[in-house]
Amino acid sequence: MANHLRYHCDEHINPKVINGLKRYSIDVTSAIDANLLQQPDKSHLAYLRS
Repeated sequence: MANHLRYHCDEHINPKVINGLKRYSIDVTSAIDANLLQQPDKSHLAYLRS
């Protein structure tokens, strides 16, 4: 289990928000980063568990 918080944003979150979080060294991935555009929540959850 990770010692820090990690975030994953679906495609509805504006990429500017995600880039802003990354500038503050917040561990965040996006649907674009994970190649999960237009994928169901089930796929996002599988990605998070990996």
